[in-house]
Amino acid sequence: MLNFIASLVFAAPLLTAMIIGLGILFNYFQDESSERFIGRLSTSTVLLSLFTAVGLLIFSLLKPEQLPASLPLFEWFSSAQISIIVGLSLDMLALSIGSLFALLLYITQHFSINYLHRERGYARFFMVLNMFTAAMMLIVFSGNAFTAFLGWELAGLSSYLLIAYAYDRPTATENASRVFITNRFGDAGFILALVLGFYWVSGNDWHSMNSELITLDASLRFIVLAGFVLAALVKSALFPFCSWITRALEGPTPSSAIFYGSLMVHAGIFLLLRIAPVIDVSPAIQIILIALGILTIVYGWLGGLVQTDLKTALIFSTLTQTGLMLIGIGLGWYTLVAFHLAAHAIWRAFQMLSSPAYLTLINRSARPVSAWLQKRPTLFNAALHRMWLDNIIDWLAVKPAELFAQDLNHFDERVVNRMVGLPGQIDSVSSLTEYEERKRGLVNPETSLLSGRGLLGSLMEKIANGLYWFEESLVLKGSGDGLINVLQKVGAYLIRIDYLFSRPRYLWLIILLTLLVVF
Repeated sequence: MLNFIASLVFAAPLLTAMIIGLGILFNYFQDESSERFIGRLSTSTVLLSLFTAVGLLIFSLLKPEQLPASLPLFEWFSSAQISIIVGLSLDMLALSIGSLFALLLYITQHFSINYLHRERGYARFFMVLNMFTAAMMLIVFSGNAFTAFLGWELAGLSSYLLIAYAYDRPTATENASRVFITNRFGDAGFILALVLGFYWVSGNDWHSMNSELITLDASLRFIVLAGFVLAALVKSALFPFCSWITRALEGPTPSSAIFYGSLMVHAGIFLLLRIAPVIDVSPAIQIILIALGILTIVYGWLGGLVQTDLKTALIFSTLTQTGLMLIGIGLGWYTLVAFHLAAHAIWRAFQMLSSPAYLTLINRSARPVSAWLQKRPTLFNAALHRMWLDNIIDWLAVKPAELFAQDLNHFDERVVNRMVGLPGQIDSVSSLTEYEERKRGLVNPETSLLSGRGLLGSLMEKIANGLYWFEESLVLKGSGDGLINVLQKVGAYLIRIDYLFSRPRYLWLIILLTLLVVF
């Protein structure tokens, strides 16, 4: 019974996201009349998660001995000595932060009902917001690193979909892709820590894993911690991965508030709080966290001084606060950081949700840049260009990736294709089309269908030309124009089916089917 009740905190919003997604897929939510149902369903679901979290919190305060700190739900995978469990944590950290996050998510959902009224993507927005609710509940209530990773990835997908909410704008889709790719660096760190954790320790919950990591060799422990730290730095937009968060503001204000001002920006900090006992015995990691926290504060402070956009200014202010939290973790002030996280999440959510109304109430220009900063052109230029972090990331990651892709393509063309005998350039059309063109004298009948290279290529060329001759001489001519007409009709139907499967609702179906398989 406890397993069912506890799983409602993430299962209920995930189920709601699937229901709304199916409604979008089958054109049930196409007009304004569906907004009331979607709004009530979404807010009721998040309210259920909130009541569940608060109920478990009250029960833990009244009868702490009867509520387990770790609650396994089911076994995901088992092979030899490896067993992957999906489980929840019901300790005070998870219950308190989870209750707060559920409350903020409920307020945001309720706020969004009127804010997005008559928007074209109204149903799509609430579907993704419910996905994000499930993701954050999984991260906060995760009983082990694997469960946290499921929420981690679902949150990243939700972020991508809401940044690209206005997918008809090139800027939105470009920024969404940039943010999504940047976050893959953090995912790589998380996967590294996850795999090595399964290899070097046998604990299936946070407490057991932390206990075994403490006793692990210092160098091995550092590698695992480095993976978790990398994941936290990227997800919380800490230095040197600060630049992506301003690109993420392309989405609607409610998503910007709850994702990058209030909740998801704290996911990395929360992950570090989960492994706090291991950080305590790792001085090198503590020094790194303190140094990166200071750099994040400097970046957020200087960047905020030159901003004229309200949402961007609030985001830079958020970076200074998360930088302070990172310093607190490096110094071992975990309880203080947990209170700081909760207070900042509340305050920043209020600021960002009220920012549209605030802009309508004031009628004055943006504040001027401080005089002392104007007198230092180098520093002012650095702040204005956001420390050139975007350019540095392009130089370190994006450009090398593009050049590597070009090298791979060159290798395929010059080496792989020649070894297997593939033609140098395949731009031929179907044999039926060529047959019709040849009948009208538009194609040279002596031209081969393919031009192969190498031993295998020559063999493939002879086989292809032989099959082509058989098709032209026997199949097409022997069947007459009737077969040609039938094939043309079949081709038209296949083109129509291909067009239907390229429409967005089938993409949502694929996402929903993937979620059903995963969960």
